[in-house]
Amino acid sequence: LEGKITDWETGEELIGATVLIAGTTTGTAADLNGDYSIGNLEPGVYSVVFQFISYAPDTVKNIRIKANEFTRLDFAMRSAVVKMDEFIVEAKANKGGMFYMLNSKQQSAVLLDGISSREIARGGDSDVAGALKRVTGVSVENGKYVYVRGLSDRYSKTTLNSAVIPSLDPRRNAVQLDMFPVSMVDNISIYKTYTAELPADFSGGLINIATKEHPDNFTLTFDAGLSYNTQATFNPGFFSANTASGDLFALGSGERKIPEVVAQNPVNPVDFSSYEEARTDAGLSEQEWNALSYSEKQDYLMQSRTRRNELLTRQTKSFNKSWTPAKQKAGLNQSYNFSIGNKVMLFGNELGFNAGLTYSLTNRFYNNGITGRYTLTGNVDDVNELTTQQLLRDSRGDQSRRWGVLGNLTYHFGIKNEVTFSYLHNQNGLNSGRYQEGVNPSDDVNMTIRINSGRYIERSMDVFQLRGKHTAIRLGGLSFDWLFSQVNSRMKTPDLRVFTNDYTVQEVNRYYDAEGNDITDYVIGEELTEDEIEAEFPGYTVYNGKDTLYNVSVNLYPAPTRYFRDMYETNRQASMNVSIPFNRNKQGRESEIKFGGLYVSKSRSMDELRYSFIAQGIQYNGNDAAYFSDENMNVVPGNRYLYLRDDTENRNSYRATESVLAAYAMADWKLMKSLRLTAGLRIETTDIHTRSLDTAQAEGKLNKTDLLPALNAVYSLNEKMKLRAGGSRTLARPTFRELAPFANYDFEDGFVYVGNTALDRTLIDNFDLRWELYPQPGEIYSVSFFYKNFHNPIEKVVNPEAQNVEITWENVAKGNVYGLELEFRKSLGFISRKLSDLSLGTNIALIRSKTTIDPDELEQIRAQDPSHPDTRDMFGQAPFVINAYIAYLNRKAGMEINTTYNVIGPRMSLVIKGGTPNVYEQPFHLLNFNISKTIGEHFSLKFSVNNILNSRKRETQQYRGQSYDFQSYTIGTNFGLTLKYSL
Repeated sequence: LEGKITDWETGEELIGATVLIAGTTTGTAADLNGDYSIGNLEPGVYSVVFQFISYAPDTVKNIRIKANEFTRLDFAMRSAVVKMDEFIVEAKANKGGMFYMLNSKQQSAVLLDGISSREIARGGDSDVAGALKRVTGVSVENGKYVYVRGLSDRYSKTTLNSAVIPSLDPRRNAVQLDMFPVSMVDNISIYKTYTAELPADFSGGLINIATKEHPDNFTLTFDAGLSYNTQATFNPGFFSANTASGDLFALGSGERKIPEVVAQNPVNPVDFSSYEEARTDAGLSEQEWNALSYSEKQDYLMQSRTRRNELLTRQTKSFNKSWTPAKQKAGLNQSYNFSIGNKVMLFGNELGFNAGLTYSLTNRFYNNGITGRYTLTGNVDDVNELTTQQLLRDSRGDQSRRWGVLGNLTYHFGIKNEVTFSYLHNQNGLNSGRYQEGVNPSDDVNMTIRINSGRYIERSMDVFQLRGKHTAIRLGGLSFDWLFSQVNSRMKTPDLRVFTNDYTVQEVNRYYDAEGNDITDYVIGEELTEDEIEAEFPGYTVYNGKDTLYNVSVNLYPAPTRYFRDMYETNRQASMNVSIPFNRNKQGRESEIKFGGLYVSKSRSMDELRYSFIAQGIQYNGNDAAYFSDENMNVVPGNRYLYLRDDTENRNSYRATESVLAAYAMADWKLMKSLRLTAGLRIETTDIHTRSLDTAQAEGKLNKTDLLPALNAVYSLNEKMKLRAGGSRTLARPTFRELAPFANYDFEDGFVYVGNTALDRTLIDNFDLRWELYPQPGEIYSVSFFYKNFHNPIEKVVNPEAQNVEITWENVAKGNVYGLELEFRKSLGFISRKLSDLSLGTNIALIRSKTTIDPDELEQIRAQDPSHPDTRDMFGQAPFVINAYIAYLNRKAGMEINTTYNVIGPRMSLVIKGGTPNVYEQPFHLLNFNISKTIGEHFSLKFSVNNILNSRKRETQQYRGQSYDFQSYTIGTNFGLTLKYSL
């Protein structure tokens, strides 16, 4: 039995109306289109009961059901008027549903976009970062960092259940959202305009991740997925750094720690020992030492140096000898998710719980990469192309393991009171091996350079939240909510190793005696003639050909180096909001006054240790294992050896604290049926301190108090059409890393990044306008315009005083961004009922930005390009973002098919010194397809193909119409299969 339930007078679909077979418990409810379906009925004659709140129940008799046939019964219900003083209808919303997000967007007082877990499942994304690129105006960099409205991550903020969470990247403000698996998420909301109740440190968007809540009845789900990557899976040449047993659960950092003999003893230079240290080593008092003769003191000094050299030998030998990425065969990518939830009665009240566990393994590999470095040599009027400084073939393997645990407990008591405790742990381990080889004409046109690197990055996050919501019915509906949160996060990079070497191929003449011994050095050194050679080495031979000469040229690039970096951060938050309803009229429209406060404290410790391996007479012959062998690490003065040197700089480690205290008041005023105004003022006090472990460095400080107003208006043109407008002032603070007097070498791009202790915060004036139309449930048309004016924006700049490329951050004078956003979602049922299962949608953002260039940097640029403008694009801003999808959903057949497309316009990813063009990340076209089918009552099967086009990821520099690859590679296409069980 199937049909549609509508209103007798308006013809509007009655969503949620119930249909019951009289005399049985068999029934169903109408869906979002008013359609219903009851299956598995025995042939016969039935009476069918229709019921809905505020409608008169009715029964249709003598409905004949035939075997193997569909019987259609459409029914229009008449409204029933019941007079009463007041009634409250409560139901728990499905916050993971697409229609919940659309309804939230429609009812919001601000510009709100978002995505539900249902939509995420359609797109086939495995983590939050991947899912967010489906949202209007949102783009994702490097698979982790989210940009909203084309603005860099500096102007975005991420919260988890409204609590602040930290970034696990010391150089960024953005949270690495690939840490969060979508299996733990109900929905993700993006606030694009600001109200006083929200944290004010965002301009592009405030991203709130809502974790899954407890269900109304017992649920249990488990799914397991396998996927094949065309470049990584079963590839025997897959690169990896050295592995450890703890890698299986992303806990491999403990097996890569600094050797104890290094950690517990200072690394002293060769032969480093003074008389005072010799006396201390010998255990002699000053009086005893002074009584010694000169020769006795020298003996003690030599003994001290010998002991210290023996210690240095042990320290040098103590490190893992693996410098070259290992080749191994990568298996299938895997993912597993388990969740369970229910609600029970405890002390007469309802206790809901849910718990989830997720685990995934992902392999990514490319061997078709290009790494290029180019510069402009001369004036733009005289030079037709960029000069190649370095051009390398690039191969890289990444193996990522991620697991997480989520637990929620919610206790409901009284009429409208609840308290929730949440715990979330995320753990991620990334093992990377990389090999690059190519020309390096900036140093030597005949030289070929080779770079071996390996790293393991371990990221972890523990989130503890206690939050409550309370409503005092007897006090006119006054309500308040509160939150206490602590987040402990850590990023470890243990034993990051980089080994650069080079070789040249030369025409050579080599001399060998009759026994085959190489006598070339002697012959050339003594400048022997042919007759003299024959006389001294009868029967000698000469080889004329090419010889490969290997070298480790530490005067051109860093010596073989091991880095150890550890960042730990703690975030604590306490906040409360109070809402007082007022002006409730007969139509049920209700206004409210809200006020509240927030306190956030952050503390971070960042430590870096660096050790180099220095050659003393040791020659490199191209064999890494031989070069770093124990035999070459015996530190004996006068011999040839490799020794360990501690190149750690205290300035490259720092401590930082930040506290933000905020208070606000606002009114949400529903003036009339069609107009809603929200106005408020927030005050935020910021206090940031960064201190280098090198006490001679200046302290980075920022202490500001800001008044941040907001005004938003919503005008309902009719029940389905709204017009929104907003104006506000928000801010963007410098990060700890940017303020810290800290310099670190980035082995990815080869540049040095230096903090600026004098940075100020940025103030942003925001203006928004949006038109929205909701023609049917699940459908939307919208057009948005926005404009943002930046005061003292923080931009990446090149230090013009530095000899090499050194990147820092500066406040420039001003900047602005303006753009247009379009969104469209529509079912094709309006064309034909046969197409009602088919829907399509798109969202497009078109954006322009401009910021002033720092005067010192501009002067350096114009030395090569005199006509260069004094403005450029804002860092990380994309000129367009396009998303599109087409979906087929057949509930009766239990089948769903989705195709999604995403592309982001070119955006600046790196600032380059002088007139050389800056680096831009070029558009990457992402096309995904997935199909899912229910199997029986509890199982479903999903097949997906991600990155179908396998287009090239490219960062380039453009000059005179020619494109130069700064970085370029492909990541392969994924074919996946997932089986899910639900109870």
